[in-house]
Amino acid sequence: MINSQDIKKGTCIRLDGKLYFCVDFLHVKPGKGNTIMRTTLKDVVKGGQIERRFNIGEKLEDVRVERRPYQFTYKEGE
Repeated sequence: MINSQDIKKGTCIRLDGKLYFCVDFLHVKPGKGNTIMRTTLKDVVKGGQIERRFNIGEKLEDVRVERRPYQFTYKEGE
């Protein structure tokens, strides 16, 4: 679990049962009220983007993602 203020670009989180990675984030301190994190998240599976706001100190489930280079090789005869 991570706090919402620990989100950075490239952080991968599980939200509502889906995997998202952070594309952009911004700390917003309104004149009145608590500080919030405004984030743009990209769905890992479908590729869609959503904007989501989190209160500072909100707990989120982080996901460990490994990125490796792969090369696709075609079957012979196709």
